[in-house]
Amino acid sequence: MVAYLTKREKEVLDYIKDFYTHHGFAPSLDEIRIGLGLSSVSTIHEHIAKLTNKGYLARHPNKARSFQLRQPGESLELPITTLQALSDPLKQIPLGKLDMSSIAGTDSGAVAAQVQGNYLIQAGINDGDYLIVVPGNGLMDGDLMAGLVDGFKPVVGRLYHFGTKAIVKPIASDRDSLVVDNDHLVVIGRVKAVIRQF
Repeated sequence: MVAYLTKREKEVLDYIKDFYTHHGFAPSLDEIRIGLGLSSVSTIHEHIAKLTNKGYLARHPNKARSFQLRQPGESLELPITTLQALSDPLKQIPLGKLDMSSIAGTDSGAVAAQVQGNYLIQAGINDGDYLIVVPGNGLMDGDLMAGLVDGFKPVVGRLYHFGTKAIVKPIASDRDSLVVDNDHLVVIGRVKAVIRQF
């Protein structure tokens, strides 16, 4: 559903589109203010925030001229949580949001699970990196999965099923394969990507 724009919001959006078309980059807040004949940059801030909330713009908060034009519904923001919190809905207090439209596509329910600790460092995954996890337990043998052993110990590796046992081959080369009873492994979902922010 397309969000309704006020007259002023449409003017701001149209100005940004026209400026980008003619200059090849986004305008500054002051250029928008001058271009629309407004007296206050704070008014522009308000309109930009509303356009962002309605899905027409994306913006990097710490960068100048960082507007990106979007179509409403195009952006996918994933809740940031931890692997441990995924096993218990009561513990799933979002730590923030991560814009994943270019990576996760439109996968419903995908989350960004932040790695806590260095247990995956041998696989090149560091403390603070994000695993993009698509929830579900219908994984095929060999799929890269995120899960919990005994309800609290996070594990990331290739999953294989053998009767009542599950074998998880860790992606970290310094760790041995883990063999557990199926009822001791909670499969959170398939790991689709790893993201590191610098």
